Amino acid sequence: NNLECRNESDVTSIGIIFFALLALIFLLVDILNGLKLVWGTSKYGFSKESFQMFVGGCSLFSITGLALYATVVYNIATSRSNVDMIFNTVILFFVNDLDEKLFTSLRMICP
Repeated sequence: NNLECRNESDVTSIGIIFFALLALIFLLVDILNGLKLVWGTSKYGFSKESFQMFVGGCSLFSITGLALYATVVYNIATSRSNVDMIFNTVILFFVNDLDEKLFTSLRMICP
């Protein structure tokens, strides 16, 4: 029992680079789509459509930012090696992507 914490992680800069690349690949589309929705609200002025686009864009951007934050915090807290970091990242983004796959499946069943 010590008051000092020890960092026993063997994560190197290579693991962090791969983590950043995976995060960029998985989340860049949602970040850009959210920003495009917010940016596109200016086309409609003050209308119901612009409000819906603004709320949708902010929601998509916020959810994507929260997914990125949760992945970073989880990986920093639990990864002890480069392989752990990459494995955890892939699993977390796969779970994050399941809702989109479920929604696409439901749209195919009931258009």
